[in-house]
Amino acid sequence: MSSFTPTPETLQQFKDVLIESLDLDAGDNQIANFIFGQGVKFDDFGADSITRFEAINALEDSFDVTLDDEAITPAKNLDDVLWLIAYMIEETSEVPSFLAGTGVTPKR
Repeated sequence: MSSFTPTPETLQQFKDVLIESLDLDAGDNQIANFIFGQGVKFDDFGADSITRFEAINALEDSFDVTLDDEAITPAKNLDDVLWLIAYMIEETSEVPSFLAGTGVTPKR
């Protein structure tokens, strides 16, 4: 079981980027009340593959990281993406659990 929890600052930055990149209303309850660990997916916001790609690019720019395809592809939900970003920015040393068994260890 994971002990990872994002910092409030990282979570807010993540939400802010999603609001802008997914063209959401900042008051949208689904994003305003987003809590790590709920398994919310890009699809829950009506995001198609192009919108998801654009959102990932926006997150990379905002957090100044590069999310390699082999590391981001297994991500099933926003929790996975946020955990991967937190690992990349060295907020946690815990490799995201969704990468277990893939042989992928993201480069920081």
